[in-house]
Amino acid sequence: DVILCGNVTTITANAAGSGETGIWTQVMGPAGPLIQSKTSNSTQITNFVNGTYSFSWTISNGSCISSDTVTISASEPPSTVEAGDTINVCGTSSTQLNATPVTGGVWTLISGPNFPTFSSLTAANATVYNLVMGQYKFKWSNTSSAFCPSTWDSVVVNVVPAANAGNDQS
Repeated sequence: DVILCGNVTTITANAAGSGETGIWTQVMGPAGPLIQSKTSNSTQITNFVNGTYSFSWTISNGSCISSDTVTISASEPPSTVEAGDTINVCGTSSTQLNATPVTGGVWTLISGPNFPTFSSLTAANATVYNLVMGQYKFKWSNTSSAFCPSTWDSVVVNVVPAANAGNDQS
């Protein structure tokens, strides 16, 4: 069986012997994959989309037929993400993040002086609250692909409090 990150793979079965014929057929999964050489025991298959597929290798010799199945679990690589430009916050304890929207996007805190709260962990334009003075680093990840590593980018948020000279005195 094959776990595939992408849309192309090569599968290999035992070779048909003298006087035998072999053929690959798709028996399960979304339509679309193209078997390059259906009668070769080793062939490339292209055009996968997200899903689970089964392909059968059948060897025939007259009335004697033998077959076996291979399962391919495929997912397309996640799209690239952009977390946005550095954000400088002055005099407030919240800011809106500005990442590229992607299916499967998730915000996480990499580092910072405290643990702020998010309006949404999955919105590209989430607002982050409860920021204190210091530098934060947030990671925007695309986790939409089941069998591929996630892609990610980070953004820095610099927080400076508003000036406060204290209470007036007399």
